[in-house]
Amino acid sequence: MTTQLCRRCEQVLPLANFHRAARDHVQRICALCMGDIIGGQEFTMNSTEAATIIERLESGEALRTIIGGFGRTPICSRKAFFRHCELHPEWGRRALALANARSKSRVLDGCKKRVAARTHCSRGHELTPENTTLVIVKRNGWRHRECKICRAQWNLRGRYTREQLAKVVDIVKGGGTLTDATKGKGAIIKCVGLQTAFRDNPALEAELRPLSQLHARAKLKLAWGNWRSTRPPSIIRPRSGRISIVSREPTLTGVLAAQPHIVFTTIDEVVPKTLEFERRREVVSEMMLAVLEGRLQLENAKAAYPSFLTVSYRMFAHRTYGDIRTPISLDAPAHLDSKTPLVELLSERALWE
Repeated sequence: MTTQLCRRCEQVLPLANFHRAARDHVQRICALCMGDIIGGQEFTMNSTEAATIIERLESGEALRTIIGGFGRTPICSRKAFFRHCELHPEWGRRALALANARSKSRVLDGCKKRVAARTHCSRGHELTPENTTLVIVKRNGWRHRECKICRAQWNLRGRYTREQLAKVVDIVKGGGTLTDATKGKGAIIKCVGLQTAFRDNPALEAELRPLSQLHARAKLKLAWGNWRSTRPPSIIRPRSGRISIVSREPTLTGVLAAQPHIVFTTIDEVVPKTLEFERRREVVSEMMLAVLEGRLQLENAKAAYPSFLTVSYRMFAHRTYGDIRTPISLDAPAHLDSKTPLVELLSERALWE
């Protein structure tokens, strides 16, 4: 082949008039036309290519196969096609109208309108707002209405096979539960299917359900025992009539902690920790002293706590602000606008007389 057709000027010219591109391919535009394009002239497609595009669109071919290839040689690029539509508005309106009429989106729009116009489902149920729900298909993201009555009837039809029931029986009799057979990665049958099987065969349910409950309680006891054996040691609150002491393990310093005292542990639990530190320490000390002297029974510590707190307030009245028995501190300012303490204004004679 010694000649070739130029796309721009549509003339058959010798190959010497065409530049060579990468991998020794001959360009489809001659050197003279290429110089004009480099100089600033714009070129999208020639008149023959434009007529071919219209002809192929009228025959029913999709636009993407004409300008995108998809197994065939494209006439032009997508960018060149839309640029040609801008440069030639009349041609562009005709081409785009033909392309939209044949596009898949228009077909889908027609399907959506036809489905949205339905008033009854395929089983004759009326598609009212109360009887429909919007469903989104995960595969393609389509949205459609679903009949609630049909969905409820479908859910009641649980599917199961003999092989599935045989595996469920083996799991339960082997120490498993019904939950192991219906949930998790090793699920064998759906819950709806198992419920349907139990409705069809009540004897099977009467045999498997008690075994499943028994195995579930055994697993719970085992898990609880493992947790109790691995949890850190703690002090158990003592109850009336018995002492509960838990031996402590070595601390981080390597020193063994002392055993908790029953009296201190009980009183420490009775006295609220919201009290200020000094007053709480005083109340705890007085209550422990009363227990050790025999004036207070340990079982009555909670009931006797308010009386010990009252005694503490009477003994240390400087904490009861606004009370008539509240003494004035000698370190307090003598006047509101002064920093001189009250002790400096009192003479020794007036203080002790």
